[in-house]
Amino acid sequence: MHVIVLGGMARVGKTEVADIIEMEAKMAGFLPLRMSFSTPVKYEVAAQHDYDDPNKFKADMPDVYRKECQKLGAGMREHNPDHWVNKWLEYAKAEQRRETKRASKNGNWEETVLIVDDCRYINELEAVKKFDAVSMFVYAGKRRLEDHDAEWRAHESEELAQRVEAGDEDLTERFSWGLYNDGTQADLEDKLEARMPYLIGEHPERFSDTCKCPECASFRYDIQASELIEGFREALRDIKKDKALDKDIKDRLLELFEEAIDDLESGDVTPRDMFKADWWLSLNPDTEEHNDDDDANNSDP
Repeated sequence: MHVIVLGGMARVGKTEVADIIEMEAKMAGFLPLRMSFSTPVKYEVAAQHDYDDPNKFKADMPDVYRKECQKLGAGMREHNPDHWVNKWLEYAKAEQRRETKRASKNGNWEETVLIVDDCRYINELEAVKKFDAVSMFVYAGKRRLEDHDAEWRAHESEELAQRVEAGDEDLTERFSWGLYNDGTQADLEDKLEARMPYLIGEHPERFSDTCKCPECASFRYDIQASELIEGFREALRDIKKDKALDKDIKDRLLELFEEAIDDLESGDVTPRDMFKADWWLSLNPDTEEHNDDDDANNSDP
């Protein structure tokens, strides 16, 4: 069983991302299954209001549904922080047992891809390590979310997402992937298509160590042009203030950073391009000439 966990602020598009992953997993021959961390809470709250189906209760009384889920969820977590996580683990392990007993269809056995689209607490991230889960944080980025100033956003269940969105490095590193959903629908679909083999477990990396090179890291965490531009502009300010720096070197550095900013702003260069060794070498006009000289010196007589 392969597990995919999505985090992010409410209304950022986690469900939409999960929908696309579910569709792609099915097309790839897997058996996708949605099982949120809040599934046990939802069923208990629905039962308290005489509903068998939590979705029906949510559709009929959305405000009551949200408040009751938060109230019950927080109440049980206060008594035992791992109460709902343990409930979810029971559900997930039961599904894993069913998977091992499931008969193949037409001679092909379907692996379950468990999709969880509501990771809100650190202990949930810790729990899914039991399944070697893929975890992805969906960023709002420059997009203003619906109900961005709603009272319920102050609830504890939003704290983890807000801190990651704000750039908390320790929490950010707990997610194995990052994805910015602040463009068009086509942008989101293109990003997910490029990452899909990794997300649903088709890529060989699933069974090996994760590549830590800068280029792969920029892809894995969806590094944004705005992040690099901000860093380059800060570097420009520092270079201009450095009185000890040789004038020729300073002028060359200023030129290089300004060109890099222009390339990013125009879209001629992507953030991922900048994490490739070849791109950095291309900034030095002497590199090619130097390499040619080395080749000539090292050639056989």
